[in-house]
Amino acid sequence: MQAVRALVVDDSAIFRMLVNNALAAMPGVNVVARCRDGKQAIDAIRAEKPDLVTLDVEMPVMDGLQTLREIRKLSATESTFSKVKVVLLSALTKQGTDTTIQGLQEGAMECIPKPAEGDVDKNQEILKIHLQRAVDVVRIQLDSQAQATAATAPTVPRPKTTSSFQAISSNTVSSPKGLKQKAQLICIGVSTGGPAALSSMLPELSSKTHLPIMIVQHMPPGFTKSLAESLAKKCRHKVVEASEGDVISDDSIFIAPGGKHMIVVSEGGQKKVSLNEAPLENGCRPAVDVMFRSIAEAYGGKVCAVILTGMGSDGTLGAKPLRGHGATVIVQDKASSVVWGMPGSAYEAGVADEVVPLMQIPDAVIKAL
Repeated sequence: MQAVRALVVDDSAIFRMLVNNALAAMPGVNVVARCRDGKQAIDAIRAEKPDLVTLDVEMPVMDGLQTLREIRKLSATESTFSKVKVVLLSALTKQGTDTTIQGLQEGAMECIPKPAEGDVDKNQEILKIHLQRAVDVVRIQLDSQAQATAATAPTVPRPKTTSSFQAISSNTVSSPKGLKQKAQLICIGVSTGGPAALSSMLPELSSKTHLPIMIVQHMPPGFTKSLAESLAKKCRHKVVEASEGDVISDDSIFIAPGGKHMIVVSEGGQKKVSLNEAPLENGCRPAVDVMFRSIAEAYGGKVCAVILTGMGSDGTLGAKPLRGHGATVIVQDKASSVVWGMPGSAYEAGVADEVVPLMQIPDAVIKAL
């Protein structure tokens, strides 16, 4: 297992210590430097070559968003910067969450809310839980790179992009013949790398269809409202953070609120959104599996489901009843994913009808419709 080299950037000495201690407590993680602003961070990245940078959003001299943009700019000419993965830490203020969403859309990997408990040990434990996910993503990528370098045998080819809607795995769960029906809904599950993927793909998709779209994006409470507001400025559809009782109608996009499962219920001849705080599934709330299962019950096969970039396997089990009813399931390909966990899991389970690059998904969805 290759060690993850981490750089901690925060203008608060207390939070630098908390983040440092949370990371240092994880096996195989080395904190190589701590900085109090973005300018120092740029110098430290050059000197220490970290794999992961935790970046406070609000800092003097050079704030988190400015630092992220400088990292992206330098990545064009310096390989050290192109390899760095950035996690944004933000206070749950309106300005903080809006800036964080902007940063995620511009290439940051994850967002983590700054805990505000009175107990230092509890704050550190909360940070450790959130940071572990980012460390896992970086470790997977480092191990993958190491295996590719060390490999002497021919590599297994990446799943090819298909041009027809047919299953592409020997483990395929076949859809019952004759059950393909005209879709009434598009549903999307996404996690790590999601805000950037949605920001790029969703405006194109919404310009091609009037169908309602329901989205589960793994994200902590407090950030999904800012995500919806940001996407609303780019999409033809109305985009909202979903609320209890919202009527699912054409030209609407519903983002599941952080911390709540989003399901579909039928009431008075209408399909409506319902939210709950049932137990986590796949370590998540909202969970894609929860949404997919409820949509299978409410819509049967009249659905096109999409699974985008993300850690883990959320969406795979939920896709099975959808596909069993005759729905089409499309997953993002490996090359365009930040991490090919969720889409890769669906592919391996044989529940994907097609695997396509991110920006080909809108056309693939329209073809399926």
